[in-house]
Amino acid sequence: MMEMDEMTLKLDSLIEELATYEGKYVNLSAEIISADNQNMYTMDLLSTAIANRAIQLVNGFCLLVRDDNYLCAIPLIRLQLDNALRFYAFFLVKSRDNLFSHFSDGKPINKYRDSKNNFLTDNYLATNLDKLFKGVLDTYKNTSSHIHLSDQHLLATRLLRTDKSKPMRIGVGPKIDAFSVELKINFASTMNEVSRLVLIILNQWKLEKEGKS
Repeated sequence: MMEMDEMTLKLDSLIEELATYEGKYVNLSAEIISADNQNMYTMDLLSTAIANRAIQLVNGFCLLVRDDNYLCAIPLIRLQLDNALRFYAFFLVKSRDNLFSHFSDGKPINKYRDSKNNFLTDNYLATNLDKLFKGVLDTYKNTSSHIHLSDQHLLATRLLRTDKSKPMRIGVGPKIDAFSVELKINFASTMNEVSRLVLIILNQWKLEKEGKS
């Protein structure tokens, strides 16, 4: 079991690692655009949009956790997972261009069917991606509970107690500390894993596009 100083260092290390993803997304985007003699596809437009969103989410997460605002930071993990799920959806359909037109017209992706005639719901995408990357479905379920008001937000008002024999304390305000360092490490670690997953899936398109030339 890690001591408090070790856990704090671990948390700082995870946040520093997250900060490196901006460069990774930018570099991968450049490689995608350059592939296949710079020929452009709808997947290029989508991949760069996702990379840009991923950068903003990572940077936002880092800012929030450095301010100890985990209640606002945690939902960003779910939004980052959304990047992975939505891009993965384009590998499941008969026509990526048709799905892109559907998507770019502002129509909900969960009303579009994949090549097996299943609607592209978030749960369906998470279930299928979990077969390739174990843990995706659990992450999807756990982080979704932080999007809408739930029991997680009730728990976030209960202040940490070192002495369990004392009455429960409730806190309201920006500086209440309702999350243990262990939980904070778990959140930062999960954001790292999901951000890495986005990179992996984006890279699949780069490899496919390179094979076209």
